[in-house]
Amino acid sequence: MNYLEKRGPQYMAKEKVTRKELLKGTDEFMSIAGRVAVYLKEHSRQLQYAGLGVLVLVVLYLAINTFLGYINKKGQKAYNAAYYALMEDKGDEGPDYMKASALFETAKKEYKYAKVSDLIPAQLAYGKYRQKEYDQAIDLYEEFLEGLPDQSPYRSLTKLALGTCHEEKGDAQGAIIFYESVSVGPDAYLRDIALFSLARVYRLSGQPQKAEGVLRQFIEDYQQSPYLPLAEALLHDLSSI
Repeated sequence: MNYLEKRGPQYMAKEKVTRKELLKGTDEFMSIAGRVAVYLKEHSRQLQYAGLGVLVLVVLYLAINTFLGYINKKGQKAYNAAYYALMEDKGDEGPDYMKASALFETAKKEYKYAKVSDLIPAQLAYGKYRQKEYDQAIDLYEEFLEGLPDQSPYRSLTKLALGTCHEEKGDAQGAIIFYESVSVGPDAYLRDIALFSLARVYRLSGQPQKAEGVLRQFIEDYQQSPYLPLAEALLHDLSSI
């Protein structure tokens, strides 16, 4: 006795499909198939155009991706060559910043669509900073900063770099603006560097009270900082004035 027979004759009767129902299902399928065939015949020209359009889009998509892949590869190679020149140690002479800057400029011009091109302004800015071309470095760092997302971890680092450029060119107020911006930001690691730099600029620009306040805040918040002994020494000097 099979499974259905065990369930009883009434259940088996419910499961039985009549010839009429089978024919009805076949007719419905044939009707749908027929309507589809008629539609395809009536719209064959449009479908051919649509198929051609899809094919063109696929070809364009593959071509663009192939091109971008090639550009990204070449751009990364050019970026790497410039970066190695920027970091190359030549003993007492140090890296050839002019050569590195020229290589970065070439990479920026020839491979502006490569992904790595977004990083070039920051590297160019560093090269200009090392060549003491602070105004150009500031422009490049600001260009880089403008292109960063609001939550990018590079924002605080770039602001510190901008503060350093302003400090080096003798613009204490410009440096203070950027150091203060980082000191009230969410990046705890960079905040200690910003506070210490801010205290230094206040001290050097003849604002000892502000420098003292920042140093006290630094000492309170960063007991494990490597800058702590120096901060305490600076605070002691300011307090004895």
